[in-house]
Amino acid sequence: MAVLNNAQEEQIREIGTHLQKLRQQQSISIEEVAAKTCIRLRMLKALEEGKLDDLPEPIYIQGFIRRYGDFLGLDGNALAKTFSTDYPPVEFDAQAILGNTTKKLEAEIFEPNMVEEPSEPPEIDTPASPPPAKTIPPYLAYITLGVAALIALIYAIKKVPTLESAAQKQQPVTQSVSASPVTSTPNSIESTSISQSPTVSPNELAIQPSPTDSPSPTVSPNELAIQP
Repeated sequence: MAVLNNAQEEQIREIGTHLQKLRQQQSISIEEVAAKTCIRLRMLKALEEGKLDDLPEPIYIQGFIRRYGDFLGLDGNALAKTFSTDYPPVEFDAQAILGNTTKKLEAEIFEPNMVEEPSEPPEIDTPASPPPAKTIPPYLAYITLGVAALIALIYAIKKVPTLESAAQKQQPVTQSVSASPVTSTPNSIESTSISQSPTVSPNELAIQPSPTDSPSPTVSPNELAIQP
């Protein structure tokens, strides 16, 4: 149980009522505040409802006020200093602590149709554009094509004489082959005919009977008598 004077009790009631109002305006449950601030639920209810018998010493109460105010988006240190742990207590000035926070919350809650104007997008530093690529002048392309054509022409001119010389070397050989036909002389014909006719000796001619001179066969009388 906290030992408080009348001024401190009044400050706790004012601060607790103000924190409860802001929490309800933001549609935050007291259980969520307890989970986020790590303050016991019983202590938060005692702070909002002004139940002084359930609150600890003033130094702890000041810490609860600071954490509760920070969670709701207030200046928790300034709000906690309005509750003094010494005597006489510091006067509580909610307007100085909250500033325009309350007005802003009320405007967001009671004017839901109000649409905030979009803020201007921040300026983004764009990287410097790279320097333009160097373009090749058209006349360089024409010069290159002319040089290539000239080289091709020189190569063709040098190659033509070599082809002509090769053709001239092959021409006498073909002419010599075609100009020498095979000629047959009478002597050669006679020699070939003589060599082809077979030679017959005189003895062979005398021995061989001619077909007209062959004698007819003779028949004896005995052979005629025997024949029936």
